[in-house]
Amino acid sequence: ILRSESLCQGNEDEFVRVAPHYVGAIHQEYIMLPALSETDHQINQYANVLQTPLQPLKDHLNSQTYETFERDPVKYQLYEKAISKAMVNQLEKKGKSSSPTGRNQLPAPLVVMILGAGRGPLVEASMRAMQTVCPEQEVQFYAIEKNPHCLFLLRQMRSTFWNNFNVEVIHEDMRLWQPEQFADIIVSELLGSFGDNELSPECLDGAQRLLKKDGISIPQKYTSFISPISSTHLPQTLKEQSAESWEKGYVVNVQRAFEIDIPQQVFTFEHPSSTVGQSTHSNDRQCKLQFVA
Repeated sequence: ILRSESLCQGNEDEFVRVAPHYVGAIHQEYIMLPALSETDHQINQYANVLQTPLQPLKDHLNSQTYETFERDPVKYQLYEKAISKAMVNQLEKKGKSSSPTGRNQLPAPLVVMILGAGRGPLVEASMRAMQTVCPEQEVQFYAIEKNPHCLFLLRQMRSTFWNNFNVEVIHEDMRLWQPEQFADIIVSELLGSFGDNELSPECLDGAQRLLKKDGISIPQKYTSFISPISSTHLPQTLKEQSAESWEKGYVVNVQRAFEIDIPQQVFTFEHPSSTVGQSTHSNDRQCKLQFVA
């Protein structure tokens, strides 16, 4: 822009003189910017990239994909806090019992099931929660995972880093596994994208039988939202694709788009569900929304 203006004004010598100062000022502003965190670098890799949603119920994900999931530190910190509160809640329900000698005993063991354990980040979050709120409490952990690619690592972790905890690794579909005891707390991270590619409601409805009547599910409730956007960039990425590509859902970290109206609530699911097992139970959803352009 500077060069164009200078040439239009017929003053190229002036441009040559001042341009280095402008470049130097811009460089100074750039180096003063805070360094991007590892999370920022990770997010920027997927900015405006249309990704086909994963289907971990149908496909066995590889280790690299799990590693990408695990680079979200905030998610696991929040899970740990939620598990801590759930443990406190359940222990308060159990209360302390009195032995025949009159001495107080710790409540009966807590049973925590991690449904879809992957490579174990939620198992470790549960262990950290236990060490924080009830280090003396006996807790039985179950890591349930159907993906055979994860089993070796889970079993290795159980025999090494987790050998001070009561952990049982179960190679089974959570909807089919028949446990010997039921859970006080079930934990999962099956939310997936808006299109629910991980089938969280269907999987957790099928696993609800693993939970005691007064048990806690994490998450308990989740809601999807939708809003219209306008973008010239995103359609260009599909320009050379087939017509079918325009009818699919994608996961995308949208950066180059204009949000036309504020997001509105679409679908809500709760766990445990009071209608599971009834003929009226269904996860089919539909809604009609209006937005202002």
